[in-house]
Amino acid sequence: MRNSLVNEIIDCLQGDAGGRLRHEFQYKHCYFDSSLPPSDRGKVLGINTAAVYTGLSLGPVLGGILNRRLGWESIFYFVFLIGVTVLFLTATKLKGEWVGAKGERYDKTGAFLYMAGMVAWYFASLARGNISIPESGAKK
Repeated sequence: MRNSLVNEIIDCLQGDAGGRLRHEFQYKHCYFDSSLPPSDRGKVLGINTAAVYTGLSLGPVLGGILNRRLGWESIFYFVFLIGVTVLFLTATKLKGEWVGAKGERYDKTGAFLYMAGMVAWYFASLARGNISIPESGAKK
């Protein structure tokens, strides 16, 4: 049984990862347009669209099979393997890098203050009772 602090930390990490994924999905076409020559853009956008709809179609089916045969935990292992594979392919096959703000510095102070503010807001909402944490473990 985990304590609530560990659950909160895991929840924050999961939220961060979800936000990063949402950003990537939302702006991927900008990356494609900026980092690829015009002759390859249509091909890459077509492959991307095919991959999205293949995943949307096969995800529930494969998830059900994995859940039935290997248990629900296997879904997370499977997704982890896909993520590691994509990370490896990106690191080894991606040529060049998209840079949208060339010459600008990353605002580390602003990013840290924003993160600290969001964490403070989250825990303040938790303390006020706006967010509830379900109890871990089975009831006796």
